[in-house]
Amino acid sequence: MGLVLVLGAEAERLTSALTSAGLTVHRCEVPNDAMSAAVDEPCVLLWDTSEAPLAVATAEVLRQRPRGLVVSIALASDRESADRARAQGAEHTLPPWPDEVVATVRRALQRTATSSGLEATHRDTFFAMSLDMLCIANIEGYFRQLNPAWSTLGWSIDELTSRPFIDFVHPDDVVATLEVMSRLTTSDFSTISFENRYRCRDGSYRWLLWSARTSHDAMRPEDRLYFAVARDITERKDREAEQKRQTERLERSNAELEQFAHLASHDLQEPLRMVSSYVRLLERRYKGRLDPEADKYIQFALDGTERMRSLIADLLTFARLGYDDAPAPLTDMADVWVAVLDDLRAVIVESGAEVTSGPWPTLLAHPSHVHQILANLVGNALKFRRPEVAPRVRVATALEDGAWHFTVADNGIGIEPEDFQRIFELFQRLHGQVAYPGTGLGLAIVKKLVMRHGGKVWLTSKPGEGTTIHFTLAA
Repeated sequence: MGLVLVLGAEAERLTSALTSAGLTVHRCEVPNDAMSAAVDEPCVLLWDTSEAPLAVATAEVLRQRPRGLVVSIALASDRESADRARAQGAEHTLPPWPDEVVATVRRALQRTATSSGLEATHRDTFFAMSLDMLCIANIEGYFRQLNPAWSTLGWSIDELTSRPFIDFVHPDDVVATLEVMSRLTTSDFSTISFENRYRCRDGSYRWLLWSARTSHDAMRPEDRLYFAVARDITERKDREAEQKRQTERLERSNAELEQFAHLASHDLQEPLRMVSSYVRLLERRYKGRLDPEADKYIQFALDGTERMRSLIADLLTFARLGYDDAPAPLTDMADVWVAVLDDLRAVIVESGAEVTSGPWPTLLAHPSHVHQILANLVGNALKFRRPEVAPRVRVATALEDGAWHFTVADNGIGIEPEDFQRIFELFQRLHGQVAYPGTGLGLAIVKKLVMRHGGKVWLTSKPGEGTTIHFTLAA
């Protein structure tokens, strides 16, 4: 009918009366004895008041079991002993009279059994409701309890509990899983999360994300249990694997394209140089000696070779951006700005432009890269100017949210809103070659350089009034 643990001489003298009433009695001297006898079943602890310290410790140990229902009953011959026992945790106190003790113990076990049954029912209800896979396993590596969610693997509960659970783990994940089990049982980790692959009945494998812990409070290692919840993350793993494959393909493709652009640009320069040289020889030798149409054709050829030379130079620059992986040094932007103004001095003087700037920061950036960014942006501001209007270009910086925000503002022709993103793409030109010569690579180079430094680039503009290019660099 139930288990009674007796502690002390008075309690032991009642053993005969208890067993005659159909109760199982176990004598315990230390908490380990109680744990060994009452592994996972409700029980009554019957004790002498003289054994109060040991009884309190034993009751505490018993309550730490997975099914820790225990009723503590003290044998007290007087009111003072009874009050003291209640203060020490006894739920009932009574004199050592066999009939009264047996009746009280029987009632306590009946109530405990009822409570245990309700608790088990409630626990099993919640256990069954979970969409994740819940399990309890013993230290020998066998499942003791599983919820219905495990059916998604195709195995029956009997099949899963009849074999060590490590048998279902993917061979490549066995060592890591055993290492986690060792950490759970020998360390102070409360909960450990890990991933492994579990075999389905059809031979396929599903990725599971686990959160697991063990009952460290068990008195004996063999009484420890694993408690774990597993979530099927196979779809997430498949997406991650596909993303990784796509990233690797994209990286290989980009590397091949960069290498191709670099080689093609380099190899095209020599034949282009030869064509340009011979066309210039034709111009010097025959200009004015042939008909006007011939002179016009020669000039077309010269213009074409010059545009091709600029295009190849910009393409080569763009391709080379992917090969410089050296760490960025600390760069004084004031020095970079002086060099940019020197490069653009002829255009500034010719256009009558007013170019101003604010204070310059010092930051981690490749000097050649930030030089190229500013030279391209200021050069564009000077190029795309309105007729009969002197260009005004203002470069400013501000520290915002841990990054330097640069702006290059002009009073030029402006850009239509639908073209804001397109102009940062390769070979995108918004105007004819005659009005505004160029290759369409300048802003693409700017964007790539800014992104390589962890920044972003965008613009604001009003057609006919001007454009402001924004970009950020890490502080």
